[in-house]
Amino acid sequence: MARINLKVPFKDKDIAKSLGAKWDKDKKVWFTSYGGETQRFYKWLLPIKEEDIDLKADYFYIAETTRQCWECKRKTKVFCFLLESYCFIDAESEFDESENWKSFWIEEDYPSFISEITRLNEKAQLAMLNHTERFKASKSEYIANHCDHCDALQGDFYLHEEPGIAFCPVNEKEIKRIKLYKVDEPFEAAGCHSWSSIFEDYDVINICLQKPRKGWFWGK
Repeated sequence: MARINLKVPFKDKDIAKSLGAKWDKDKKVWFTSYGGETQRFYKWLLPIKEEDIDLKADYFYIAETTRQCWECKRKTKVFCFLLESYCFIDAESEFDESENWKSFWIEEDYPSFISEITRLNEKAQLAMLNHTERFKASKSEYIANHCDHCDALQGDFYLHEEPGIAFCPVNEKEIKRIKLYKVDEPFEAAGCHSWSSIFEDYDVINICLQKPRKGWFWGK
């Protein structure tokens, strides 16, 4: 369930509770469900400290599969990141039609493949380099895959939005074409996350998860 953590001072706890906020006794923080009436909690929304990123996670997965290159027609590997539990940014105004907007982090525990990345932290970049050098900046506006053979750009739309291709599987057979490698390092990026029913219908991560690789990010 996606949720928004709140910074509620002790003197406001009864007010926050009456408005529908809930107390997480383990994390010791007040929160509300994302998608509800966020505006009523505006004064307690945690301010954003990070700049230039809108996704972050404590760990991540590198996803690998193949597709036919549109240019040379040969099979090429393609990669992306998958987040299992992460935070993303949204914004809320103080009042209807108000110009005062506040951005805040939302906690999400519904997995998502990440696309159209324009910024990426160094740990995630280095982890991807352990797999490929063809996930790189290009003439497109985001970091993208390139063909192993002819170096043609493999656009994210055709990898993430076209059913049955690459990172848009629609059945178990297509899911099993994907390999996932877990990386226990922080992830920070500016990019796009999305919702897919495939994660409700199948245990995608356990189906695709591979044994840890040797190296700096996977242990010796």
